[in-house]
Amino acid sequence: MTIDAEKNLYLTGNGVTVFDKLGKQIDHVDVPERAANVCFGGKDHKTLFITANKSLYSIRMRVPAANLSK
Repeated sequence: MTIDAEKNLYLTGNGVTVFDKLGKQIDHVDVPERAANVCFGGKDHKTLFITANKSLYSIRMRVPAANLSK
């Protein structure tokens, strides 16, 4: 699981489900296999990396990871 700069929570399982800070589901990222873990990375921390059973996926996000140190 991970959190972005807008305090949205990303949970894995059947893809990646995104919840806002009030707990309302706001998005879902389909993944062809069961997702195991998720984290932000890349130069600007706007790439969401998703690990699955046998693969690594990435998707470009509009919001970066939370708590970025400058």
